Amino acid sequence: MTKRVNKTIRNLHTVWQQLDNASGELYNALDILASMTNLDDKIKRQADQIDITRIDGLKQEIEALIEKKETGL
Repeated sequence: MTKRVNKTIRNLHTVWQQLDNASGELYNALDILASMTNLDDKIKRQADQIDITRIDGLKQEIEALIEKKETGL
């Protein structure tokens, strides 16, 4: 059973921070992979298929929710 979490400003900030951390770590990991020598082509292809911009887009959507809640709109 999934625990329900309210859409509070605090919870939205927590989610935004977690997404920010995740995207930063993923950017770093992919950068290191890209600079590795003798890496299997399958791994390179899989790494190239990861779209980190989806996380960044989600962060922007969360940011908009936060702003909306803070301004009371």
